Amino acid sequence: MSKLKLSTLLFFLFAVTSAIAQTRPVTGTVKDETGAPIPGATISVKGTSIAVKADSTGVFNVSADSRDLLTVSAIGYSTEDFETGTSGALNIILKKMRRGWTK
Repeated sequence: MSKLKLSTLLFFLFAVTSAIAQTRPVTGTVKDETGAPIPGATISVKGTSIAVKADSTGVFNVSADSRDLLTVSAIGYSTEDFETGTSGALNIILKKMRRGWTK
């Protein structure tokens, strides 16, 4: 393989890898099962130290890779993981935790 072909191939492999691994803004809304916003919900990028809080209307903005998982939690609700995927906007619904003891 000539040096030019090899150099071109390596350049394209590097460019594709770099494009895939780039972070991008991810926005979304955190709501409960009735559609009410959950203000103050914590949205963190799993495996990193990146975390944000949802505003008073449940809206959040975070930088994440398309392969990242977002862990979403709030007091009184179950903690859930969500894929960021290629969508720029997420609608996250958390389930209320059951009260009381179960057998």
